[in-house]
Amino acid sequence: MVGAVVAAIPYPVLGGAGIVLFGSVAASGIRTLSRVDYEDNLNMVIVSVAVAVGIIPIAAPTFWDAFPESFGVIMHSGISATAIVAVVLNYLFNEVTAGNKPGASVFAASEDKRDNFGERLDDDIRRSN
Repeated sequence: MVGAVVAAIPYPVLGGAGIVLFGSVAASGIRTLSRVDYEDNLNMVIVSVAVAVGIIPIAAPTFWDAFPESFGVIMHSGISATAIVAVVLNYLFNEVTAGNKPGASVFAASEDKRDNFGERLDDDIRRSN
């Protein structure tokens, strides 16, 4: 009975509902990521690596075929791959504290090499004359 009702729904309506559903999920994820503190920690690494691993099934669909089948089944889904990588990296970088330096961050990994120029081009021209 329920199957017959779902089967009677036109494909464009299902497509529109899918767009709204996945758009809402994406917007919720973006809102969540905007609240993350990226200063003095490795959260930027966690997010970037997790998103990159989640894109692998789309960019290279056969990438996980060389791995054991049970591993490939899980990692062929971008959502599950992203979630697993994010949880594991979060645990390793933020919970396991052995060897972590205070203030470790991808932003603090190199020295500040900003120039001494002004904020506008006119300021730089006046200074050089």
